[in-house]
Amino acid sequence: MRLLVLAVCVFGVAAPAAGQKEHSDLGFQLGYSRARFSGDQSGIGESRTGSLFGAFIGTPLAGPLNVQAEIFLAKKGGGLSTTIAAVPVQVSVQLIYLEVPLLARIVIPVGGRLHPNVFGGGSVALNVGCDIQAEVPGLVSQEACDEAGTLQVNTFDLGAVVGAGVEYDWRKSNARLEIRQTFGLREVAPGGLVKNRVWAILFGITL
Repeated sequence: MRLLVLAVCVFGVAAPAAGQKEHSDLGFQLGYSRARFSGDQSGIGESRTGSLFGAFIGTPLAGPLNVQAEIFLAKKGGGLSTTIAAVPVQVSVQLIYLEVPLLARIVIPVGGRLHPNVFGGGSVALNVGCDIQAEVPGLVSQEACDEAGTLQVNTFDLGAVVGAGVEYDWRKSNARLEIRQTFGLREVAPGGLVKNRVWAILFGITL
């Protein structure tokens, strides 16, 4: 928080009007994600690739500081490996969330049409789907988590988001490319030992 305040003060004093917008932005984002579980559970390893699609609205707050609210349909999950009665078992879980991040963005004033930025914030996510796949030598079984009865997923997940990107002014809108990481702050399942962790690359455009 101290670093965020310091950065706002420095950039605000150095170039308070460089590349700053005076209106709110509404746009869409889509991207590629790579998710895995993190935690103290042994056997964590497999990651899952997925997609992100959503909308955002951002508004200037003060100097180079903007606030952005987003809503995403995001795929998360990961894999676990274990051994039961000397038989290796691979378990893969796909989780689907409706995620709402709230971010503070600092635009770094460099002049021209390019606007680098860094951002951070938090997110809350509602679980809307879960599939689980179990694989043993010679047999693969896949079904919804509620049908399997072996995994009860927490309805809500909380996360911390950090990232960086660049925007390019194009006519009356702008295009953006960014990379971010979301750290899960809550266990995926009640009494579980694993949390979500996601890397994502996003492309967006404002209306």
